Amino acid sequence: MNRSTLGLLIAALVAVATLVFLRKQENPDAQAQYPERQFAVEQPQDIERIFIADLQGRTMNFKRGAQNSWIINDTVKASPAIMQEVISALSTLQIDHLPTKSAVPQILEIIQSDGLKVSAFDAEGNTLTSFILGSTSYDDRATFAVVDGYSEPFA
Repeated sequence: MNRSTLGLLIAALVAVATLVFLRKQENPDAQAQYPERQFAVEQPQDIERIFIADLQGRTMNFKRGAQNSWIINDTVKASPAIMQEVISALSTLQIDHLPTKSAVPQILEIIQSDGLKVSAFDAEGNTLTSFILGSTSYDDRATFAVVDGYSEPFA
């Protein structure tokens, strides 16, 4: 995997953090009733592995190493600053809005053809979050995404 592909995948994940309008939930228990809306990792310190894949089969596997360092695909050391941003993005993702019903089919088509799958795991291999990123919203304020296993997109 070349550096430009690596940079592109990392930039896409970091872009999510900057494009998603962050809101605190008034009642955190209310969110638990809707697993299809669970994007953020509640305890970012539990993230031990991050897996990113595109639909062309290109994958990146980030593993936490010694002294809080990160290794990419078991060979390359990741930038600590970039990994801090990635962890921050994964722990602060919030829903900004629901797309209109008329836009959902087109959004799902784009996600299914050009999406990036992002998954985070704890030390035991349990999935902390897993979702598919799509394109940005029409106003560029958010990125469309679907929680893995569901079919309702959110921005």
